[in-house]
Amino acid sequence: MQNKPTTIINSIDDAIRANMRICIWKDTGSADYVIRKFPKGIFVEKALEDETIFGIKDGDCDFALISITSWEQIENNKEMNGDCDLVWIGRVVKSVDAGFGVKNDAGILCTSLI
Repeated sequence: MQNKPTTIINSIDDAIRANMRICIWKDTGSADYVIRKFPKGIFVEKALEDETIFGIKDGDCDFALISITSWEQIENNKEMNGDCDLVWIGRVVKSVDAGFGVKNDAGILCTSLI
């Protein structure tokens, strides 16, 4: 009897080659990008970003593809990673600048400054 070799995953490319299921947050620019960039990937689209993590826990996915900011919040979140069994694997797939809009005009009243 021989031991089955362990598949080592160090990148999204490795996960795709191993036919792993990857949860992504659907209807986002990031999801559109990875679906186009990695057409052979098995992507499981989730309605909310948190659902990508719960998709791993529920067995829907083998991996989740999320933003760095989200990972930093999830990494120490007791509800989502209480057992500390989720870890960061690989590298950034694509770096994208981000920001947010405000309703008020900071140029006049400075009400939106923090």
